[in-house]
Amino acid sequence: MKEKYDWLEKKTPRSIEQLRLWNENPRLNPEEKHITLADFTEDFIADDNEKKHFFDLLKSIAEEYVPADPIIVWRDPESQKFYVAEGNRRVLALKLLNDPNKAPNSIRAYVRNLAKGRMPIDKIKVNVAPSLEDAEWYINQRNSVSTLQRPWSRIQQQRWIETLYKNYGNNIELLTAKSAMTQ
Repeated sequence: MKEKYDWLEKKTPRSIEQLRLWNENPRLNPEEKHITLADFTEDFIADDNEKKHFFDLLKSIAEEYVPADPIIVWRDPESQKFYVAEGNRRVLALKLLNDPNKAPNSIRAYVRNLAKGRMPIDKIKVNVAPSLEDAEWYINQRNSVSTLQRPWSRIQQQRWIETLYKNYGNNIELLTAKSAMTQ
């Protein structure tokens, strides 16, 4: 059983620029298109409470990036690109601090000010999940109701469940088995 989770113990350096943010992140509005970093940012800060938390995260990372919480990525077998399953906001913050011009106009001055005099971080260590399914397993573990991490809102949790339900062919038994959630 231990071999199944060995990838959680191994951190691999990856270029921040090569990491793709994940469109199916439950923190994002699924009805919106997320193409640019500004698109992702605007969605992450659409709610005043979430905006405050994102600004706190930006400030914290600008002052000192501490890679304590794992960033989980997986490689898409078709495109061969790495997508962030867990840590999208942190990766987005690093990307914006590296290039403040990619921030939405509404917060660009704030990001520029935080980035001033800061050395860009080109690579970070990530945990590479063997598959999207393994990344989903980790997300379920990290964001369960018993975690001490900052939990998803109710709507974010519902989006995640809906995504899993669709991904598992509308099979509720498979969803409950893989997510450890009750019906």
